[in-house]
Amino acid sequence: MNRKLNKNESAILAKAIYQKRLSIGLTLAELENITGVNSSQISRFEAASFKFASKNLQKICNFLQVETLYKNPNTDLGERVEKFAGKSPLHRLAVEELLRAIEHIDSIKASD
Repeated sequence: MNRKLNKNESAILAKAIYQKRLSIGLTLAELENITGVNSSQISRFEAASFKFASKNLQKICNFLQVETLYKNPNTDLGERVEKFAGKSPLHRLAVEELLRAIEHIDSIKASD
């Protein structure tokens, strides 16, 4: 994984990690016990004091279900939607509902 991250990517990822940890009610020590990643390192992740997407960062993001890297802009949107929809029946339902909402907005704009 060890991809270099720019400051903006690190900041966005740090905020997502922090917010997700708080939303599920975990302390740094509890997250350390669960993941095996030292709480001081987790604190550095939450403070955006990192430049590379390391194995430990990946462990934290995997456990918290935080997306670690930006989507490749060259990746086909259809591939991304299909990958997301394939995660579970609930994900597929979410994609279908989103598409229905977009189609509804499109039909409203077409009638204006």
